[in-house]
Amino acid sequence: MKNLVVLFLLIGMFFVSSNNLNVSSANEINEITEAKCAMPNFDAAYKNAKAVFIGEVIAVEIDGDKKIFEFRVKKFWKGIEDTTVKVAVYENMRYESPYYASKTFLVFANDDEDGGLIDGRCSRSKDLNGSSADLKDDLKKLGKGKTCISLSDETEEKETVKKKKN
Repeated sequence: MKNLVVLFLLIGMFFVSSNNLNVSSANEINEITEAKCAMPNFDAAYKNAKAVFIGEVIAVEIDGDKKIFEFRVKKFWKGIEDTTVKVAVYENMRYESPYYASKTFLVFANDDEDGGLIDGRCSRSKDLNGSSADLKDDLKKLGKGKTCISLSDETEEKETVKKKKN
């Protein structure tokens, strides 16, 4: 009977130690394979962004692992030259874009290699209707901004100046 108890104890210890190894190994693998990043603070995100705006997604194009979101710009602070703008997002099995058609977002977009705009996982971009604690603070720090009406006015003003010069 003692031999049987000792055998069960040894088997139990083996399963406990092998289970701990599996959990430990799984955690190590997750740490190695997870691409970790920290969301930049507001000042760094604003400084490094090529464009900062509030826009509604009006169209989505899919090009391989890249989705291109077209936004109707409602308000902007930086880098916008038109009332619509496209922002690319690369997706993979571990990252899916936060943007959805007909939703409105605060977007901090960076410069893409081809001169366009790109956004990604470690971004301060947020759903404007979301419950992010940083959203109100970011909007407060951004201040009033410019509206698309003022952008249209600037465009019309430039055209008028060009016509006067001719």
